[in-house]
Amino acid sequence: MKCDACYIKVALPIAVDSLFTYKLAACKDESLIGRRVLVSFNSKNLTGVIIDFDNAPAADYIIKEVLDLIDAEPIFSQQMLKFAKWVSEYYMCSLGETLKAALPQAMNPKSIIRVEIARQLSDAEIDEVFARAPKQKEIYMFLKDRGSAISSDYIQKSLKHKSIISSLASLESRGLISSKQLSETHAKPKTAKAIRLSEEFFTNEENIAKFLNKHEKKSPKKAKFLIQLYEYFENDIYEIWLSDAKKLFSSQIIKWFKESEIIEIFDKEIDRYSEIENGNSLAKKNELELPLTAEQKSAVEVINTSIDADNFKPYLLFGVTGSGKTLVYLHTIEHTLRHGKSALLLVPEISLTPQLIDRFAKVFGGEIAVFHSKMSEGERFDAFRSTQSGKAKIVIGARSALFAPLKNLGLIIVDEEHEPSYKQESPNPRYNGRDAAVMRGYYENAIVVLGSATPSFETYYNAMNNRYQMLEISQRADGAQMPVIKVVDTIAAAKSGQMRGSFSKSLFDAIVDRLAKKEGVILFQNRRGFSSYLECPDCGEIPTCKNCSVTLVYHRTTNELRCHYCGYASKAHYGCHRCGFPNMREVG
Repeated sequence: MKCDACYIKVALPIAVDSLFTYKLAACKDESLIGRRVLVSFNSKNLTGVIIDFDNAPAADYIIKEVLDLIDAEPIFSQQMLKFAKWVSEYYMCSLGETLKAALPQAMNPKSIIRVEIARQLSDAEIDEVFARAPKQKEIYMFLKDRGSAISSDYIQKSLKHKSIISSLASLESRGLISSKQLSETHAKPKTAKAIRLSEEFFTNEENIAKFLNKHEKKSPKKAKFLIQLYEYFENDIYEIWLSDAKKLFSSQIIKWFKESEIIEIFDKEIDRYSEIENGNSLAKKNELELPLTAEQKSAVEVINTSIDADNFKPYLLFGVTGSGKTLVYLHTIEHTLRHGKSALLLVPEISLTPQLIDRFAKVFGGEIAVFHSKMSEGERFDAFRSTQSGKAKIVIGARSALFAPLKNLGLIIVDEEHEPSYKQESPNPRYNGRDAAVMRGYYENAIVVLGSATPSFETYYNAMNNRYQMLEISQRADGAQMPVIKVVDTIAAAKSGQMRGSFSKSLFDAIVDRLAKKEGVILFQNRRGFSSYLECPDCGEIPTCKNCSVTLVYHRTTNELRCHYCGYASKAHYGCHRCGFPNMREVG
């Protein structure tokens, strides 16, 4: 049915907090919301996302038309669009920048200019036309030698020029070259050749018998290959990698079977992180088979009850180190999957993901997708598509995994929620992964679990004020005893003569005792580098910035106390303002 074009509001990946109206040659349909479009903006082609529809503009407005509708179906759900809008508003960046960050780099089309010769010049004409334009002549000759359209970036890189934009514009204005702006993407599925078995042939036992009778003596290798294929078929394996088949049989035999239409050779997509799908886990056992402690069981039951209720609720899983929080994660994710939902597990550091992947792969196998910054563009692209298609129902990753396109998200877990690495510093959006995870749970109506042995002040405060429900695990899973912690006041110890250099007597005696028992000792220092400050040895007073309330750094050469945050400075004073002690000491 013929329909008029509709007007759409598009979010573009630029630092402007506005939506832009374009004309799309398609019927007004809600399925357009969340799909990407290629549009012209300020002489550039940009990829934007359809956010909403717009009314027809006034007659004196000229509205640009959409160059291309990239996606066949929405790439962002309504929940994800609402979440992205919150991120852009809360962290003060544009919606387009936020949506760009939610996609793998390989899925962001790049605008390129392809250039080719428009008019052929003779050698004499070339010398005359470019007599005073050697740079343009070099570009023209480079294009002439190539004989086909090439990108402007390739020309600039090959000729080692800083910029050729003005030269290209001049050549095009004189009709010597033509250029075309295109949009290209590096996102391509990885494929390999595979063999597909003919169902019609292998379901007919008479065909199998006739083939074996005919070839068993004349061509035993063909008969052997058929028997191998039939065994695959009997075990419900209908597709085999061609590379595996070639390890056992010659290319001529495989080609003969293809020509006989017993098999078909086709391109099969493979995941770049196939080690997860193949279940190559080093974990020794399925941890779901391990018994739960009473506290673990209680936490699992509470979280699972909320998952069943299908309502947003945040939890703080406050478990001491070694209490088995990961086992709680495994059980709650397993419960989430059984209810037809998906789960997201955020971890603070990339170094933690291989350990978790190994343990989770033993339990969930190919249902896992991984997101982190060290993955290649192709790997991130595969992980995104696997998640979007619903094949992967569990996503494990660092903070960028927060934007994974999981369908029917039921559970979000933020492990070690106190870690500062959840904060994105650059580029936009500069979000906190922990806080944003809570808000995504809100928009997805999912359960959010923040796990830590040392919760952040913000999370602990929210738990104390009943914004989050606290689930506490106070005992270690293996029954090991918690260490004894002793806090020593070194200022009081110094006054009473209980210091040995920089060590308190109690610490010094403990070290001597452990060494006598031939045991090891680890000493942690709370700061790195050299950054002196002044401290009163009597009362412990340390001069701080009047603006920032941070320690002032002592600069010996200028005899100043300076704040490295706001720049506030004052002359160093060696008398303590608090207790009057005359000699402040230098520390650092």
